[in-house]
Amino acid sequence: MIGVDGFSFVFLVLTLLVFPFCFASSRSITVSGIIQFCVYLLSMEVLLALTFTTVDLFYFYVIFESLLIPMFIIIGVWGARARKIKAAYYFFLYTLFGSLIMLFGLIYLCFATGSTNYLIITQDILDSEQQLLL
Repeated sequence: MIGVDGFSFVFLVLTLLVFPFCFASSRSITVSGIIQFCVYLLSMEVLLALTFTTVDLFYFYVIFESLLIPMFIIIGVWGARARKIKAAYYFFLYTLFGSLIMLFGLIYLCFATGSTNYLIITQDILDSEQQLLL
């Protein structure tokens, strides 16, 4: 299910406005790697647009985590310093382990409300202890 609210609309518009500047600033990429770079950048834009337009929290999580792959490749291949591989691995590991907390909260929310659909979850009333835990 796809939907846009006020917050996601702002992020969606911001994504669609920033990425043309990202493409324009990629002039320093060599000719042999420009097509791969543009493919990864375009896949990031599509995945971000899907992230901001999905209503189901499980799909949000999966799409957001799939953003790690093109970002990891862009940092690892087209990074600016000699430590770009190390930076890519740190980025991947910190983001992955940080998102595990979100996954546990999502699983708890699914069992507490019976759904991962955001529209259904907002109609369910969780007590203050559950909200604090989440």
